[in-house]
Amino acid sequence: WHYRKGGLITMDNSLKLEKRNETGGSSARRLLERGMIPAVVYGKDMASTAACVNKKDLRKFLKTHGKNSVFKTEFAQEHDIQMLIKDIQYDPINKNILHIDFQKLSPEDKVRIKIPVKIKDIESINKAGKAIIRQLDSVLVECLPQNIPAYAEADVSQLEAGQSLTAGDINLPSGVLMITKPDKIILTVKGDKHTEAQD
Repeated sequence: WHYRKGGLITMDNSLKLEKRNETGGSSARRLLERGMIPAVVYGKDMASTAACVNKKDLRKFLKTHGKNSVFKTEFAQEHDIQMLIKDIQYDPINKNILHIDFQKLSPEDKVRIKIPVKIKDIESINKAGKAIIRQLDSVLVECLPQNIPAYAEADVSQLEAGQSLTAGDINLPSGVLMITKPDKIILTVKGDKHTEAQD
């Protein structure tokens, strides 16, 4: 993840998007063969518009900044537009990216976005001979684009074997609302120490 001071995602990164006129399955295949990823751009004050992004640029962006980063771009004769990756479709076999959705953002409009859960003080659990079974890797939150947290912190320092931590137990920064149901279990502490597992 690319962090700003205070645990927020930076907004000084950029990704080049191109408008495309052709749509449909055959057009998408041709784009993929050329090293481009088919995409769509939409927002509150704009019609859904077909686009594409360079595959290498996208991979570099995701590796450096992460999926949840707000970025700036020029698109359809507009400059310094703030965008967010809303959805990525992967090939179920080779896991290559097939299509991507971008959402145009307004600084005044709240967005809903999934952010990863970062476990705090996991060392104390391991030292005590206990282990953590994770059930959710991320939670859904709502906030203004400039307030998107890089992650949600799950503090497990006070948990005993057999206890669970839910979405409602996570403290979020001011201005960030938890949308995931509060009784959703994020993780459970087990008494037998073994490699941390995920469902």
